[in-house]
Amino acid sequence: MRLLTLNINMFNYLIDNSFYDYLHEINPDLAIIQEARFNRLKETAYSTIFPNGYDKDKIKSTIHLTVALCKEDWKRDDSFNFERYNYSHIRLKKNTCVILGVHTPKIEKNELNLFEQFYSANIICGDFNTSSKNTESSNYKLYQKLIDKGYCNLWETALCNEKAYYCNYKGEKLQADKDGFFRTFSGNTHIDYVLGKSDLEIKEIIIDYRTLAFTDHTSIIIDVEDNKCY
Repeated sequence: MRLLTLNINMFNYLIDNSFYDYLHEINPDLAIIQEARFNRLKETAYSTIFPNGYDKDKIKSTIHLTVALCKEDWKRDDSFNFERYNYSHIRLKKNTCVILGVHTPKIEKNELNLFEQFYSANIICGDFNTSSKNTESSNYKLYQKLIDKGYCNLWETALCNEKAYYCNYKGEKLQADKDGFFRTFSGNTHIDYVLGKSDLEIKEIIIDYRTLAFTDHTSIIIDVEDNKCY
């Protein structure tokens, strides 16, 4: 299974179709897209799954959504309610696999208990809006709690196993040095993650800097063995 996660805030594909050209090139089985606007999405070969509570007749076109673009028969799982975060989180299920796409704005301290429902997902991916530069933030504490609950940062796991790569601005795929720093945001921080259980078998994971041409985040692309997620 090939999974793509990308925050497309500030994207300009309406001018030059950059995002959809890129999506076609990467050809993921499933793409989790954060900070999308429903009125800027196009009909493609991918089915669009909107988050729980979405109703285009009742929300402003400026509202940012986390959506899933999928080729296969993924279903939205509404068994959990993220309350004010419903638009920015999406749970997907196929057979026994649960994937959670997230975009977590600033979390208040008294809201951390809302995210206990994260723990049942096989893979959690998206923009956590946190990095090790701010370990006191509630967002980082959520990230750390997930690690404590048995999730692995799959980028770091892949680095240790020489399965981590990055694409430079020329589109060249290069081996990532495990001692190097690889940002996922134009602010020179690593705030986007793919987390998973330790039994996931990673084929490769890629941070792709080419997406900085049309948004302020890099994409993360991960290939995992299907039998580990289904």
